[in-house]
Amino acid sequence: MPVETQDRILKLHDKGDDVKHLQDDLNIVRFGFGKNKVDGDIGSRPALTVDGDFGLKTEAEVKIFQRENHLNVDGIVGPKTWQILHELAASARRAG
Repeated sequence: MPVETQDRILKLHDKGDDVKHLQDDLNIVRFGFGKNKVDGDIGSRPALTVDGDFGLKTEAEVKIFQRENHLNVDGIVGPKTWQILHELAASARRAG
């Protein structure tokens, strides 16, 4: 992943390829999906659609991720959230 993506702070209503990267990593960490798989429905919540739009569903998944990883739960993807997300997504990619 490009370093500049990890440096960009993402929040509700942001759009772009780095949001797609965020959504893809959240899906991989949560569901073990491959790149850009969007048709999953596991458990009570469906996988995020990887569309590059940081909407309410993406914000909710970020907050769940933050809570589960003992981060500040604010729905904003800053350096600490990026770091843990990338570590877990890389691990899931290697495992799967």
